[in-house]
Amino acid sequence: MRKFFRASWDSFVDNCKHPKSFCSKFKDSLREFYTNSIRTHSAFSLGDVLVAIAIIGALAVILIPIYRTVNPDKEEAMHKKATFIVERIVNELSTDEYLYPNNGEYSGFSNTDKVTQNGVEHVGSTKFCSLFISRLNKLPNTETNCNSGVVNATSVEGMDWYLPISDFQNGPETLIVDVNGGEGPNELGKDQFEYQIQPGQKIPVKEIQYYEKTQPPNDHAMPEGDIDPTQGEKLPGLQKYKINCGTPEGATIYGAGDGKVNGNYMLIALPDEGYKCSWFTKQVTIKDANIEGCDLTCTKDLERPGCEREPCSIVPEPVPPVPPGDDDDDDDDDDDDYCINVTVTGESDKCTVDGAGCGKKPGIYNVTVKPVDETKYSASWTAKEVMIENKNVDLEVECAIGESCYNINLPENSNCDIVKPAGNCPSDGKKYLNGTHTLQVTPKEGFTYQGKTKADGATGFDVIVNGSDVTPNIVCESS
Repeated sequence: MRKFFRASWDSFVDNCKHPKSFCSKFKDSLREFYTNSIRTHSAFSLGDVLVAIAIIGALAVILIPIYRTVNPDKEEAMHKKATFIVERIVNELSTDEYLYPNNGEYSGFSNTDKVTQNGVEHVGSTKFCSLFISRLNKLPNTETNCNSGVVNATSVEGMDWYLPISDFQNGPETLIVDVNGGEGPNELGKDQFEYQIQPGQKIPVKEIQYYEKTQPPNDHAMPEGDIDPTQGEKLPGLQKYKINCGTPEGATIYGAGDGKVNGNYMLIALPDEGYKCSWFTKQVTIKDANIEGCDLTCTKDLERPGCEREPCSIVPEPVPPVPPGDDDDDDDDDDDDYCINVTVTGESDKCTVDGAGCGKKPGIYNVTVKPVDETKYSASWTAKEVMIENKNVDLEVECAIGESCYNINLPENSNCDIVKPAGNCPSDGKKYLNGTHTLQVTPKEGFTYQGKTKADGATGFDVIVNGSDVTPNIVCESS
């Protein structure tokens, strides 16, 4: 068999050597096809290039929007994150009755009375700043402060926060967030965004009375506003929802209603006379939806003696406090007036005190101290707000030889040209005595201040110097 195959193969090879054989013609055809292919397809034609470009363009049109959806603009994403943080913290602070109660004179952020939370005091023009920082998720190993014109805190996202240092008694204040920290371009509307924080309200003064009927808690709904990165964002100003508790029998619920934004709210249920309820205070959270029903159940209080058939009050009558001097058991009304006593040490005859004295009812009073000659004498403090609460108030002030002079520091990066008045300190012409001093503020080209441009000229800004250096919060906005 092997010899047979060997003989057949030798015959085939010999046949291919013949020029007219099938094998020889097949080899010639392959050689000709290969030669023509190399000659006619040595490079791409113009049509080939245009087709390739068209295909690449079509793919780009399809894939670029998908890429942007999967990888959104970083600054815009951080802007949304900053808006959420500001909205959450501002809403929490403004609805907290302990931090910002109605003090009889101001409500909301305009109430700068001292509060203590977690062992830390928050008071005065830095109250909002320190409370805001306490609720901010801060970047580890970074410093925080409540100084005007500087970075007050850096959050874990790398955002720099410039918080308002103010008593909120002159209108809205500006909060600025730099969403990428120290990176550029540091321009409003690009990586820096403003938010307008609304103040509280001034409460009309009325005569203080004992045993007034209990008033329901305030509803701290924030005013509406529109988001505009270049003009500031009036918070919350976003989607509004409602808390609908219905009309439960046996109680009145405070804190519910319309106009609520995402956040936490405290509800208070005051039982009607002769009823008891399943809860007195309750915290609810709004997250992109209305709240329907508050799970409050009230029943008649039949457990107290004498209440088996008829409901009786679950709130006992208040026991009147004993005013100072009324320590007897008769029915006369002894004197319930109080005193503000101010002791002047040092050069006691060289300073005058206004607002002190006796015959005062419970309330808030302003006490001022003024040297008879500010060029020769100074007081350790010049003005204080004093609250009388059923007892006398004792104060002390030092009147010394030598004037007290302080600096007015101009804010950095305010986009304004600010001119200070000439100093009136006798010993240092660059410093200022306690009192009111007017700065002249002119916005730079492309910016506005209180709606005015550079062409409108300067605008006056009053600065009060009261026992310490001061840095005014002045910011010109991009036009």
